[in-house]
Amino acid sequence: MKKHCPIFLLFLGLLLPLISTAQSKVNDTVLTIDNQYIKSDEFLWMFNKNSELNKIESELDLDQYMELFVSFKLKVAEAIEQGMDTDASFQRELRGYKTKLERNYLSDQTISNSLLLEAYNRLQYDVKAIHVLVRLNDSVQEITEANRLGKLLGKLPFEEMREKYHNGKTVFVENLGYFTAFNMDYDFETVAFNTPVGSLSNPFKTKYGHHVLKVLDRVKSDGEIQVAHIMLADQPKDTIPSEKQINKLYQELLNGADFSALAKKYSDDPQTVGKGGRLNYFRRGQLASEIFESKCLSLKEIGAFTAPFQTEFGWHIVQLLDIKIMEPFELAKVDLEKRIQRDGRSQKINQAFFNKLAKLYQVTYYNPQKDYLLKIIDKTYFDQSWQPPIDMPQDAVLFVLNGQKIYLVNFVNYLTDGKKRYDSSWSLDGMLADAFKNFVNNTMYNKYQSELSERFPEFRFLLNEYREGLLLFDVMQQNVWSKYPDQNEDVVKFQETLEQTWVNSLKQKHKIEINTLAWDALKQELLSQTKK
Repeated sequence: MKKHCPIFLLFLGLLLPLISTAQSKVNDTVLTIDNQYIKSDEFLWMFNKNSELNKIESELDLDQYMELFVSFKLKVAEAIEQGMDTDASFQRELRGYKTKLERNYLSDQTISNSLLLEAYNRLQYDVKAIHVLVRLNDSVQEITEANRLGKLLGKLPFEEMREKYHNGKTVFVENLGYFTAFNMDYDFETVAFNTPVGSLSNPFKTKYGHHVLKVLDRVKSDGEIQVAHIMLADQPKDTIPSEKQINKLYQELLNGADFSALAKKYSDDPQTVGKGGRLNYFRRGQLASEIFESKCLSLKEIGAFTAPFQTEFGWHIVQLLDIKIMEPFELAKVDLEKRIQRDGRSQKINQAFFNKLAKLYQVTYYNPQKDYLLKIIDKTYFDQSWQPPIDMPQDAVLFVLNGQKIYLVNFVNYLTDGKKRYDSSWSLDGMLADAFKNFVNNTMYNKYQSELSERFPEFRFLLNEYREGLLLFDVMQQNVWSKYPDQNEDVVKFQETLEQTWVNSLKQKHKIEINTLAWDALKQELLSQTKK
C-alpha cells in the first residue's frame, strides 16, 4: 500500500502518552454520527494525545476542537461508506500494524527486557571453553557418563582426553574456541558465562544431550574488525620460496606500496584476491586459524599491517581496515530483539508468558484422557496417515479455561492439524505430553489475544487510530489532495476551500448528534485540567 503522509498523524499524534487523569466519571456517548457511537474515553484519548497542540482557555476553544473532531469523524464515515475499509491493501496494512502492536502485549515484557540487557552485556565479552558432550538413549546413563567424563576433563590434558574418549557419535570432546552471546545454544551459553575461568561446570542438559564444560578464558571483546591480507601458499612449482617472496612484499609495503594493489597481484587466496585481500567483518573466535586471528586482533590502528607470519595455510601479511565497536544499548536494541526472536531466548520469553496466562486463567484439568488417547493413536501418526476413530466421544472435557470448556475433540483436531510437528523419533507418550502442553498454551494465547481490546483501552485506541488514519488519508487523497485548480490559482487555498465545501456537504449527508449533557460535563473536566 502507498506510504501515508504524516498529515493525519499530526492530528492523531505519534506517541503513546499516559491517558490523562481527566476521565469522564461515566463513559457516556458524547457524539453520534449515523449509527456510530463515540464515547467520552475515545474523545479524551484523541484530545490528550494532542494536548501540546491544543491551547484551550475557554469553552469556545473546546467547541472549536469538537468541530475539528466531528469533521475528522465525518471523513472517516465517508471513507467507510465508499468501501475503503474493505480494500485488500488497506486490510493488509492494518493487519500488519495490528500484528506489530500485539507483540507489545503478547509476551512477558519484564523477561524480554531482562534478556535484552543480558545479551547486550554478554556481547561485550568472549569466552573460551572446552567441553564434553554425552548423547545416549538412556538419560540416567547419559548424566552418569557425563559426570564421569567431566571430572576427567578437569584432570587430563585436552588432547589426551580427546584421543581417549571422543568418538563423534555418543561422546564428543571439543575445543570450542572463543564464542559470545548467540553463538551457542542459550542454555549452554548461560552455563559458560556463569562458570568462573579455570573451573568446571556441573553436568547440564541441552537439546543435544548432557554436557560438562571448562572455561579457559574470558576477555573483553575487541568488537568486529575487517582486515585485508596477502597470502602466499607454499607450492612445489614456486621458483621463489614463499617466505622470501613475502618478505620482499613486506619491504615494498614499508616503502609505501599500496596494500590492495599488491594483494591483487600476488595473493594466492582466490576468495579475496579480486577484492584486494579484503575479508568480511569478524570477531574473536570466528576464524579457523587462531594464529591468523591473533595477528589480526593485535593491530590497533587503521591502516597498520603486520610483519610476515606463517599459518597452516601459508605466509601472510595482514592490514587492519576497520573496527566496529558495540553500539550503545538503545541503538543496539532493535537488532538484539530480532536476534532473540531467532534464539533459544524466545522460548524463555514464551514460557514466562504462558506461566502468566496460566495464573490469570486458572486452568482446571478435568481429565487429560491420556489413557484413551494412547489406545486410539499409533505410530501411523508420524507418517501422517492416522485418522481419529469415528466413535470418539464428543462431550469429553479436557480442561476448563476461565469458564470455557475445552473438549477432547478440540485436542484431537489440533493433533491432526499439527502432524508435521512430530516425527518418528518421538515416543507416543512423549509426543502426547508435548502436544498437550502446546495445545493448552495455544488455547490460552488465542483467548488472551482476542481480549486485548477489552483488557487494554490504549491497544483499542491505537488500533482504531491507525485504522481511521489510513481511511482519512485515502478519502482525503481521493476528494481533496488529488484535485488541482485549472487556472493559476494557489493550490493550497484551492484545496482548503474544496475541503471545507466537501465537509459541509458531509454534514448535510450524515446525521450528527452531540450529547450536550455529556459534552458539557466533559468540557468542565477539561477546563479544570488546564487550570491545574
